[in-house]
Amino acid sequence: MRHRERQLFEMPALLVLSLVASLVLAACGADARSPVVAPTTSQAPATIDLSTLPVDLTTVPPLVITTPQSRDDESQTPEDAARDGVVPALAALPVDLRVAQIPEDFGVSRIETPEGTWMISSPKPEIPNLIRSCLLGNSNGTFGLDVICISEYAEILLLEPGSGRILRAYPFSSIGPQALELTDDAVYCIRQGDGALPDSMLCRIDRATLDAAVRVFPSTIDTAVGPGSGHHIPSTWIIDEPTNLALWQRLIISDGLVRISGLAGMAKVDPLTLEIIEVTEG
Repeated sequence: MRHRERQLFEMPALLVLSLVASLVLAACGADARSPVVAPTTSQAPATIDLSTLPVDLTTVPPLVITTPQSRDDESQTPEDAARDGVVPALAALPVDLRVAQIPEDFGVSRIETPEGTWMISSPKPEIPNLIRSCLLGNSNGTFGLDVICISEYAEILLLEPGSGRILRAYPFSSIGPQALELTDDAVYCIRQGDGALPDSMLCRIDRATLDAAVRVFPSTIDTAVGPGSGHHIPSTWIIDEPTNLALWQRLIISDGLVRISGLAGMAKVDPLTLEIIEVTEG
């Protein structure tokens, strides 16, 4: 006789009768659709018949866990934003709200290079909690330094190849660039002022040092950078003499020469200082 059988016969009679009664009651109370399975020594998990459950699990929505925005969601660190002169509130936005290529209505606005992607970008209008539907930042601060109007703002971004991470940013408040041109040494940008934002502009970013030079040609009628305007003027900007000429609609670079042209004619430009050398009207 095996050991387990010997133990069973050695049990007191009352205990054996109690065990048999328990087995009979369990069998009588079982659901007909759920056969009684003899106990085994394996540890395999039980199988659940989903059709017997009172809730249809296919209609239960998945659990969604949301977390607050963290430093990883920022498009730029506070240190990089301070280096580039970017409004802190803009740097705190995630990339999907901050980075959006502008339309190429006036020329190329995106160029791929070995150092990364150069892009003229403007924030998306879906940014929450804007002040008066436009202002982002500290509205009591200096315009262009602490607060911007997103509908009047653009920036040139250098994006890391592959990841799209912002390596450098060049902000232009109220004087947004409209087109880019590339040379072996630099990236140039141009803007022709219009009725809403009348100031015109040229810029040059050195591809080796990433230093920028900006020359603004303010309008005589209305300007964002004139005395008393309250607009922040970065140290890399040069404010030229006011003019109403329309010369900044196209940027042409060839044979080491930089030329601009528009409705008022054509002009030669110093490739380093961006100063207008000669104007040919017509």
